Amino acid sequence: MPVVSGNNPLKTGELIPLMEDFYHEQKRVWDDFAQTCAMEKQRRVIGVGDEIIIIQYNPQRMGNIIATPPSAKVGCFLCELPAEQIKLTIAEDFLLLCNPRPIFSEHFTIAQRQHTPQTIIPFLRVFFSLARGMAPRYCLFFNGLNSGASIPQHLHFQAVPAPFLPLNLSLRLISLGDKGGVTISLLDDPYQRQALCLESDGIASLAEILTEIFSITSNLLEKLPTPDAPFNILVTANADGRLKVLLFFRAKPRPSCFYAAEPQRILVSPGSVEMGGCVITAREEDFLRLTRPMLEEIFCEVSFSRKNMLKVIAALGL
Repeated sequence: MPVVSGNNPLKTGELIPLMEDFYHEQKRVWDDFAQTCAMEKQRRVIGVGDEIIIIQYNPQRMGNIIATPPSAKVGCFLCELPAEQIKLTIAEDFLLLCNPRPIFSEHFTIAQRQHTPQTIIPFLRVFFSLARGMAPRYCLFFNGLNSGASIPQHLHFQAVPAPFLPLNLSLRLISLGDKGGVTISLLDDPYQRQALCLESDGIASLAEILTEIFSITSNLLEKLPTPDAPFNILVTANADGRLKVLLFFRAKPRPSCFYAAEPQRILVSPGSVEMGGCVITAREEDFLRLTRPMLEEIFCEVSFSRKNMLKVIAALGL
């Protein structure tokens, strides 16, 4: 398989054939992975039009949903890969891997070769270059600390087919204006997810504005444990390579229903996939009982307040 250099920005779609071949090769040499990919996933839809949320039943994702941050004494599964798992260097010391517990049939992990904490600021340009190289077939996402990252001690991104996340297909946006070559809009969401949409042809421009937003948000929240504010980042690009970034602002990692006593407990742990409109459940009872009011409450609870969003927008001078 060819190795793609990360020294220069990737062209739109440059990684797609490589990723498709890589996925099929991994299935060929790893029977357990092939069987997991072939498992049928139950789905149901809540809402219509641009208010759709997909509920998906993935029993094999239970470990990810209930994961707690591992201690330093626990081994890292991105460092200690199974013998059957193949890897490919694709950009600036990042490895392409097939996720062994896929949310969708195609689900990739892009992991730093070195054991590096889950902070994205130094790697924003690589992140956006990779997103363009995978687009428009795949979207690339990042789960920040306290925002859905199940292995926060090792930097990684993930990629899935873009059409599987409803927000990639239909968005309600409130235009805020342009800044530094980036068009900025506010997500107008009936489920009360709080997000900015950033669109630009320029990787450097996007990296610069995100760094500014991180700084503003960190100052707003105060005393954060890491340089990154709590975000989910979901990136797609059109056929011309124009990047669209959905930046979800998070207030907490999990909703209170996650910690409730049975039978009120609902095991939902929102990350980028959930914020993008596909809610993963590992228990059939949760899959069957989630309703629109429940989802609205969950998204509202784990998201920034509108008041804080307006403070961020004002600090950006929009």
